[in-house]
Amino acid sequence: MLSGAFTAMNTQLNDFARNVMQSMHEMQEEQRREWERERRELDEQTKILKAAINQAGAPPRRAPRKPKQRASRSELPDHIKEHPCLVFFHEYIRDYIDRVLLKWKKADDDEDEDEHEEQKPLGVVLVEMFPPLPQEDYDNYIDRGPGAFKMSKQNFRFDFSRKPSDPFNKDALYFAVKTFRAALDDGTYNKIFRNGQPLPDTFLHPPYLTYMVKNHVNYHFKMYREAVSRDPEEAREKRLSSNNRSGRKHKLFMERLATAQTFPPLNRHVDLLNAVGPAGMSDDESEDEFQGGVHVRTRYFRVRPIWRNHLFEAMLHTMDDYTRLRKRSKIGRKCRPTGPPGRQREPSDRTYSGEVPANLSYSLYDGQWIRSLPEWQLVEVNRSKEKYDLNVSSVALSRALGEDF
Repeated sequence: MLSGAFTAMNTQLNDFARNVMQSMHEMQEEQRREWERERRELDEQTKILKAAINQAGAPPRRAPRKPKQRASRSELPDHIKEHPCLVFFHEYIRDYIDRVLLKWKKADDDEDEDEHEEQKPLGVVLVEMFPPLPQEDYDNYIDRGPGAFKMSKQNFRFDFSRKPSDPFNKDALYFAVKTFRAALDDGTYNKIFRNGQPLPDTFLHPPYLTYMVKNHVNYHFKMYREAVSRDPEEAREKRLSSNNRSGRKHKLFMERLATAQTFPPLNRHVDLLNAVGPAGMSDDESEDEFQGGVHVRTRYFRVRPIWRNHLFEAMLHTMDDYTRLRKRSKIGRKCRPTGPPGRQREPSDRTYSGEVPANLSYSLYDGQWIRSLPEWQLVEVNRSKEKYDLNVSSVALSRALGEDF
């Protein structure tokens, strides 16, 4: 009986794979002619652009140069992000900036005052404690004139009304990093964390230490801007909504990436997913339904990036189907998933504008969106003339399903 159940399940999975691949083949055939027309248009537009450049006497455009990798300055490496002591080190940073330097937080305060209704939001506290520097005092500081503001532990501040990149704020950040490092060296903060592990030397690498302090300081700038906006509550809701949206898109990206890495027939799409990144994932919009003035339910509609064509969209949705299959495996997982269930997103034709990845195959971009771009943006998109094959062999996929499940 058990063998028969496995056979039936395997047959259902194979039928499912064949149906999915048949649908993709049909969609691919429908868009083949559209692709060919887009490719001819691309060739014509390229010729027109080259002719215009030659007439203007400008030098030929160089191929896009890959930006230099500066991971040590822009983000933390994985071995630091995943370090078990990082959360304790962040506690040190928050205590030093908030209590020792800015002095808005007392030693017995809760960690996140912005979450308690009986206390003032952090942005309001910063507005009250740190009014903008008078322009005369600011100019005197920049010119290093007599009696200019001098940074010290007792007389420390940021000018939150200016950008974090302002010279005054950059000096304050440098002072904060330097004195925090000194506080670690002189024993103000214990180099043995609560979990019994020592402070890793890599945490003190100047680019990484500066990044972590700067990241916490930037949060203060966000709270200040939120408090001085015309509608602070609306600004707060907008910030939280943006954070939630980014979190959902990042989670969706990681799920698809794991699926592409799990199934051998999908392995070749890993590079494409990495090139697109979380910014290229779909989002959702919510609508509340009411009956007789009573809220019945909230519906969520899928919203795709406007630059993605429907075949690329279909491939990603197929990948989502196999993500659900991948999660059925209980190997290395708890039998019952934790946390709330994911949103059930309904299909729709809605789109949103956002970051557009360049240098992808022309066959991945939406034709109507491409035709709406001005010439200079077409150059920036820099579509590749090579067609990207989104097709997956139904035989190979069925074999992968049979082997893994």
